[in-house]
Amino acid sequence: RVGTQQFVLPLPPNSAAAAAATTPLWREVAALGQLSLACLGASDGWRVEGDGLLVEFGADGALRTLQVDGETLLTDGPQTCMWRAPTDNDEAGGYAHLWRSAGLDTSRSVLEGMRAWQPLPSLAVITTDWRQVGANGQPHGTSSLTYMIHADGQIEVRCLMQPTVQSGSASEPPLPTLGRLGLHMTVPPTFERAVWLGNGPHENYPDRCAAAVFGRYSRQVRSLHTPYIVPSENGGRGGVQWLALTTTQGHENDEMAEFPERASHFNPYGSVTKPVGLVVCREGLTPPLQMSASYYSAANLAAASHDHELHSSGAVHVHLDVQHMGVGGHDSWTKLATVGADYYVSPRQNAAMSLRLMPMTPRRGEMPDVCVAQRARPILTSGAQVLLRAVLPQPLSEAPAKAAQANAIAQALFTANYPNMEAEQSTYSHFPPTAEQYSPAPPAGSNSTS
Repeated sequence: RVGTQQFVLPLPPNSAAAAAATTPLWREVAALGQLSLACLGASDGWRVEGDGLLVEFGADGALRTLQVDGETLLTDGPQTCMWRAPTDNDEAGGYAHLWRSAGLDTSRSVLEGMRAWQPLPSLAVITTDWRQVGANGQPHGTSSLTYMIHADGQIEVRCLMQPTVQSGSASEPPLPTLGRLGLHMTVPPTFERAVWLGNGPHENYPDRCAAAVFGRYSRQVRSLHTPYIVPSENGGRGGVQWLALTTTQGHENDEMAEFPERASHFNPYGSVTKPVGLVVCREGLTPPLQMSASYYSAANLAAASHDHELHSSGAVHVHLDVQHMGVGGHDSWTKLATVGADYYVSPRQNAAMSLRLMPMTPRRGEMPDVCVAQRARPILTSGAQVLLRAVLPQPLSEAPAKAAQANAIAQALFTANYPNMEAEQSTYSHFPPTAEQYSPAPPAGSNSTS
């Protein structure tokens, strides 16, 4: 292959393909089951249980347990992350020094509050509010994570991030950029394979992706690592729509990584036979993600001087970034200019991202195809269908009876999650649409009270 180029062909309007991509998918009430929500005490957190589902939050607000059908799918839940292991360009350009001076390399999340409620038998909602601080107490901003836990094992995660990182001292220039802005989580080390729909097959970053091709790729997690002479941020893939981390049981080989056109672009499982794993899919208005999966933590990468000094942490570290700083390369010596300003991540902003976590277990079989931001996912309760998604691709022209009741419930849940939506919407990048779009009028001729 000498060269390649990709371009997008829009679907013909009013075609069957366009209709299939935008029509909300409804599920029957009987298929959802019920959940139980229990407080384990002020020092123990919350527990959500259902058919084969166990979700536990510690008193510190962290998602500590996610088990489906007896399989552990998550070992440490999502937390806001704004720092990356500095690259050579980060060091030479002075960015890494400013990050360390501001305490970003030691940033941690401190719980400010946690709320839990169960609006529907098949839905539990837990919201955690956080304050990000450095080791010396430097304020780094605030964030909020809302988990919508469904009885079928899927979890929708809504994250609002408000970094307010300042320079470490008055004598230093203003901090121009963060290394990243997104979420970090860990999954079991047995999830040895990564499958993603996005740019690949090699590593690529926002300012270094011209040679990457959009497609579905499959790689062993260990092969995602790029062994630079001095360990640093590496192995990232951009433009990611979804990421599946699975065991290798019954999985296809890496041929799909070299021939993405031969693979199913909207099925993260391909020819997988009953693996165990976790699928993470971007939701709603969340832009394509920058992702990385590695046996090495960012702290491990930053502390090592040579690749042989890296040691597996006993988990797979997953970063999913809504924004990621470029890696540069124009030169490697001009202070605060080794990376183009167009590829900075503002340290003072409001941003939001939405993810969906979907379990993969032998009992549940293959999940439905993933189609990002185009299929609405409903929550059903006796006779009413409630839609909780950041994007409605079209008015609910096929909404069922009792639409008024469904809309009222959806409006209440939306208001509970985004109480200051009207005032704050204009300040958030990648934020969901207005509340009115969550309560469309019933279709003409329908009886909303039947």
